[in-house]
Amino acid sequence: MRVTERGMTRTILTDLMANRGRLERLHEQLSSGSRINRPSDDPGGTVTAMQITSTLSEIEQFRSNASMARDWLSATESVLSETGDASNRLRELAVSGATDTMPQESLDAMADEVSEIRDHLFALANTQHVGRYIFGGYRTDEQPFVHDAGEEPPFVYQGDDGRITRQVGPGVEVQVNVTGEEGSGEGLFPDLLGTAAEVEDALRAGDKDSLNAAIEELDLRQDEALSLRSRVGSRVNRIEMSEGRLEDLKISLTRAYSETADVDMAEAIMELSMTERAYNVSLATGARILPQTLLDYLR
Repeated sequence: MRVTERGMTRTILTDLMANRGRLERLHEQLSSGSRINRPSDDPGGTVTAMQITSTLSEIEQFRSNASMARDWLSATESVLSETGDASNRLRELAVSGATDTMPQESLDAMADEVSEIRDHLFALANTQHVGRYIFGGYRTDEQPFVHDAGEEPPFVYQGDDGRITRQVGPGVEVQVNVTGEEGSGEGLFPDLLGTAAEVEDALRAGDKDSLNAAIEELDLRQDEALSLRSRVGSRVNRIEMSEGRLEDLKISLTRAYSETADVDMAEAIMELSMTERAYNVSLATGARILPQTLLDYLR
């Protein structure tokens, strides 16, 4: 087969360009740390990397939701804990006031303390977290409880029964709020505030029967507060378990992404060295062959 000079030149230049292209690709991979810098580098790997990136983005959103939900529920649990303590103190004062040996001056002093506890409970019922009322249902931008002496009961709930939920994992949705209406009767806070007012009035009037009736009501309110705290604690546990699963999934997907898209530095450096050697050999061979013409022989 006759090999023309033009054909030989074309072959040598093709090999040179191929080696140069491999060098450029390896330099790019080593400088970026990524094996896939454009879809044409690995179409299948590109699709896999994009899917993994999308899933990792979803995981980050789930983790953000979980963090917000956990903070909100922690604030709620703290308020319910204080509410339980306040309810317990109200019961102690009611029990003390219901004894026959207590003088009216002492009953009035206890009534003053009950008034302070009631105000504290009212503040707890209107607690805000990051600028939003936590017991108002969907109406987080409006104070959920107001005091109107002309109303019966005097403490009125202005929120709604909206359940605020957050998705904290694939198919995992958790309610993050407790509404002001949750509990028996009118709800924990309305009933507790009303009972506190009854205890204060009974102490000032020296009404033992009303105090004994209030004690039974306070027992119910304490049970409600404990039940709500238990519910909140269960939700926090569920969120923490979801966060653990998300963290494991993130680690697994990050490893998969690295195996798919990241460059193996040791392998790439070895391939670069071999490609550089091949390129230099191609240059040397071409330099020896391409300039040779009839004039070169005549010299």
